[in-house]
Amino acid sequence: MSETLQKAVFLSYAREDAEAARRIAEALRGFGVEVWFDMDELRGGDAWDAKIRNQIRTCTLFIPVISARTHAREEGYFRREWKLAVDRSHDMAEDRAFIVPVLIDDLDETAAKVPEQFLKSQWTRLPGGEPTPQFVEQVKRLLSGPRSSAPAARPTTRAAQPTPAPAAKSGFPLWLGAVLGLGLVALGAYVAFRPGPKAEPASVVATAGAPAPVAAAKPEEAAVPSAGEKSIAVLPFTNMSEDKDASAFFSDGIQEDILTNLALVSELHVVSRTSVMEYRNTTKKIRQIGQELGVTYLLEGSVRRAGNKVRVTGQLINSHTDEHVWAKSYDRDLNDIFAIQAELSQEIAGALKAVITPQQKTIIAGRATTSVEAYNDYLKARQIVLWSDVNRVTMPELERLLQAAVQRDPNFVLAWAEISRVNCIAYLTTSIGGNRNLLVKAQAALAQAIRLAPDDPAVIHEQGRAADVAGELAKARAFYERALQLAPGNAEFVISLGELATQERHWAEAMGYHRRAQALDPRNPVVLWDAYGALLSLRQFDEAARNARLLVELQPGSFETASALAILPFFAHGSRQEMEALFAGLTPEQQLDPKVVAAKFNWYYHSIGDAKAYVELRDRQGTDNNFNDDDSTMQMAEALIVLGQRDRAVALVRPMLEQIKARCAGDPENMAMQSSLAYAEALVGDHDAALAVVNGILASVKPADPVRKQFFLHANAAIVLAWIGEKDKAVDLFLPLMGNPSPVTNSVDALRNDIDFSPLRGFPRWEALLADPANRQPFKY
Repeated sequence: MSETLQKAVFLSYAREDAEAARRIAEALRGFGVEVWFDMDELRGGDAWDAKIRNQIRTCTLFIPVISARTHAREEGYFRREWKLAVDRSHDMAEDRAFIVPVLIDDLDETAAKVPEQFLKSQWTRLPGGEPTPQFVEQVKRLLSGPRSSAPAARPTTRAAQPTPAPAAKSGFPLWLGAVLGLGLVALGAYVAFRPGPKAEPASVVATAGAPAPVAAAKPEEAAVPSAGEKSIAVLPFTNMSEDKDASAFFSDGIQEDILTNLALVSELHVVSRTSVMEYRNTTKKIRQIGQELGVTYLLEGSVRRAGNKVRVTGQLINSHTDEHVWAKSYDRDLNDIFAIQAELSQEIAGALKAVITPQQKTIIAGRATTSVEAYNDYLKARQIVLWSDVNRVTMPELERLLQAAVQRDPNFVLAWAEISRVNCIAYLTTSIGGNRNLLVKAQAALAQAIRLAPDDPAVIHEQGRAADVAGELAKARAFYERALQLAPGNAEFVISLGELATQERHWAEAMGYHRRAQALDPRNPVVLWDAYGALLSLRQFDEAARNARLLVELQPGSFETASALAILPFFAHGSRQEMEALFAGLTPEQQLDPKVVAAKFNWYYHSIGDAKAYVELRDRQGTDNNFNDDDSTMQMAEALIVLGQRDRAVALVRPMLEQIKARCAGDPENMAMQSSLAYAEALVGDHDAALAVVNGILASVKPADPVRKQFFLHANAAIVLAWIGEKDKAVDLFLPLMGNPSPVTNSVDALRNDIDFSPLRGFPRWEALLADPANRQPFKY
């Protein structure tokens, strides 16, 4: 296509259809199609009408989004856009495909109020704006191949469209931690093997190699990013302080804060810290690093801290030419560290001829703290989250550090935002989750951050996270999109939008966001892990293997990455060899690592159903460290019942039962707690009580509830029904779920062995479900 084209596709829509149009735009972008979508493209001060006219004049395809809402509106700017497209089409050859109408609801196209020229085009029907793989391929073909149009006459019936694949949520949704933490569903490998957002996991295996789990998956298949003229990576700063151990987190914190400041500049493409951490102490040449990260410029720096003084140096290098574009040293009092970061960010932006706006300067200044001690506490907490995640072990120290930070400086915006983030994550984790006090703490901290810096994209993003946890997905999306508009290069914000799409099973859109995040940050392990989890749910094991191999390359020696690769043959075709070999190759010390122990618990329980090995490991460890104590106890009881030790199982669960009832009475709307109660009643053998609770849970599910919530409450209820002998009801409830991608339904081999589903083994309808070849097929997106 012509190099003069600003965008390949122009999306035209009425404001009432903005959500459907956005879904189409993100799906196309994720598959490499350029899209001009005015919600993203227009900025304050643009000559709006002139810009739209120019885009329609230069686009390759014009896609009008048509619905009952456009039909009902006699006037609207979208009708002007339609007229402009029609006017341009009059100058085109008759067989040129330019206008590609998309109908997003049940409107009869024969009655739609559209220009006559639209009637000469082949229409596509995408209910709700949910793109199908066929539609994406059609658009790509029209952009790259011969542009002959579809039939010249408007079809008298609807254009035959492929039935959209079931759109469902991918990965392990953090929101569901409180539900899945009850031990009611098969967590699968995404729980067992996906680490938290860690850039450099400690080495626990000598080599992460493993046999290729599925065919056609090579690490070199990963796309090499192209470097933009204003693209930059901030390499790890060298710690020049005498007390290197004590100051390591400080130099890393300065690097990340400078990077975060630069990411606010909309003209710059800034690669995240997690993508660059592999280059600490590297011997690679500047040119090679630039090529691997897809950036033109690299910032190197060092930090020397001595007493109350600090020296920060930085040098900006053109990775194509090795030319030193800019360099400077700052010698200041330690209290001026934020001023140094702000100045350095502004000078780098100036060297790259990028403008930091007054609003961005205000945001950067607003993040500063007057207390070095508060900054130290905040950096230490951030390091714990990065390296060890938020869980029952790390939470006490995180609370101590972050509370100390805000006590030292009550106006420290980033510390308040981090408190909100940590408590939201804690609420969703399987080892802590479900405690509503965590949400109260998160909301209080978020309110302080909003009061101090309402326009900071980091704060706006945390507002989105809070809304997401509360199940207010439309509100969460609005916050995430606003944060991304302020910091368009932030891959974390893109991931958050992708996770929202997966929660509502908008698969083309979700994978579009994942690809967009990888384009922004191609070597970011956090981005790769998120896409890996989504691909597992989709049973797209070949594609998941490509991500896993790249993770192994980026994080060699990591048990998590080795596990991510080794588990795939089991999910794909039931092979245990790769995981068993990985476990057998660990040293005695590595066998004790909490991550390895957690993986073994899940392998024994949810993958191969080895109740004996699970109970023996649980007896040695005292608790299943994937869950809180109550949930771990109920998992243990299940395994004991499978082994024929029902009396021991009941003796474990019965003392908990009254406590769970009391908690349910105090929080009757908490369906996670109600699920726990149903499970406990089932395990002690009270059929009627368990059934009554399950019926109450099912009655509480409403069509407007988030799809993720509906899915997992139904899955939980099905498992409880199986345990009380209501097998037909259990299969009736679970059968529709098999057509929906999830970590529960991604592998029939796991379902066959999972201890959660052990009461259904041998039941003819269950065995027929597992034997159905359709339930092994990859989901399309």
